[in-house]
Amino acid sequence: LIILQWLHDHPEYKSNPFYVSGISYGGIPVPILTQLISNGKIFSIRLHLWLQGYILGNPITKVSGILNYRVLFAYGMGLISEELYKSLKVSCKGEYEIIDPSNAACSKNMQAYNEASNHIYAIFIHSGIYSSQMSSKILLMEWITLVDHWANNKSVQEALHVRRETIGQWVSCSGTLPYTENAGSVVPYHANLSTKGYRSLIYRFGT
Repeated sequence: LIILQWLHDHPEYKSNPFYVSGISYGGIPVPILTQLISNGKIFSIRLHLWLQGYILGNPITKVSGILNYRVLFAYGMGLISEELYKSLKVSCKGEYEIIDPSNAACSKNMQAYNEASNHIYAIFIHSGIYSSQMSSKILLMEWITLVDHWANNKSVQEALHVRRETIGQWVSCSGTLPYTENAGSVVPYHANLSTKGYRSLIYRFGT
């Protein structure tokens, strides 16, 4: 509804191709939203006609089990030894997110993994930013501070036609929006949209 209202207020953009975009966790809702629009099930058939595809940066593709990829990633990037990687595969059987406390070998190997990678701030381990934990935290906090400052800037909000009385103070990742994580993997959405001929740009930054 907001998109349609914006296009109504700015008709000069109606002829432009429309792409849905997002980053990081946006990798979950963006393909789903794009498919809903493509099916004409939300907004209106008009938006469906303008839809060209979607854009994602550093997206995740599934909610649960994502941490199970961290060991393979750490091995591939040279953060852990081949010996530890093979031992983890055998003892943990690919499950590194929920560790069985009765599996002593897996617990021991995961401890070794954590010790080998604890200098990397966890949020960056899949982003290719291999600085110290402290400097990574500083980098993240500086980024959030800059985004908050930009989004709350009066000139920026005026340019975006934001009605200040509707949002108050804008905060990054406030965590106050209630939702249920039930999407599972969005790979089928990617496949379906590709089959339909929609364009996609999926990129990674930070390396």
